[in-house]
Parts: sequence; C-alpha cells; structure tokens
Amino acid sequence: MNITLIGVRPLRRELDAAHRKFNRELRKELRIAAREVQRSARRAFGPRHPRGTPRSGAELNIVSGDARRAIKVKRLVVRSGRDFSVQIGPKPGDAVPGFYLRFHELGLGGQRERSVIKPGLARVAEKIYARLSRLVDRLFLG
Repeated sequence: MNITLIGVRPLRRELDAAHRKFNRELRKELRIAAREVQRSARRAFGPRHPRGTPRSGAELNIVSGDARRAIKVKRLVVRSGRDFSVQIGPKPGDAVPGFYLRFHELGLGGQRERSVIKPGLARVAEKIYARLSRLVDRLFLG
C-alpha cells in the first residue's frame, strides 16, 4: 500500500517563510527591548548634580556621567541558528565605569545592591512575551 501526500513542498515553503519571518521579528523585538532596558537603567541613575559634589544616600547620583554612558547594548548574537541573545551593560574595555557599574548592579564589596538594569529587564520581559505570543498566533494560527 502506498500513501501519497500532495502539496508537501508548498507547505514546507510556507513554514520556512514563517520561520524566517518569526526570527526576523524576534531579533527586532530583542533589540527594541534592549534599548528600553538601557533607557530605564540610565534614568535609574537619578538626578544630576554639579560635578564633584556627590551625595550619599538611597539614590544613585550622577557625578561625571561615565557609569551612565557605560550602559551599552551589545550586538545581537545568534548561536546555533536558534538561540538569540543581546547583552546590556558595560563594555569590557570600560575599566572604571564598568567596574563601578558592576558594584552598583551586584552589590559587591560590602555595598548593598542598587540595581539599575534588573528593574527595566523585569518590566520589558512581560512585554516581549506578549508581543511574541501575538506574532506566533498571527504567523502560525491565523
């Protein structure tokens, strides 16, 4: 007994096209989300004040702006064709601001953690999930 399936090639082409479109949209959403987290982290540094007059307290204060400028969005990386990642934080070459930013983010050296990246990431994660769910519904279900 032979079973013949008709129309498999066109179906395969449609699925491949939908997969490419999904990957394109996923990359776009990750870049948008990374920029939102970057803006949120930079805003979290608190009010500006004259250079050389730092204040201690609960808020982070901008003295030179180096740590704020060190918050970068690195290039989107695709591993093995299916794992996408984008990194937000200081560049490895940003010695002083990067080091300082890690102390604030992780609470190293006896300091308490005053994260500037994590709160924005938590807010954006829900938005990304909702947008990608709508995209999957649009591409594959309707």
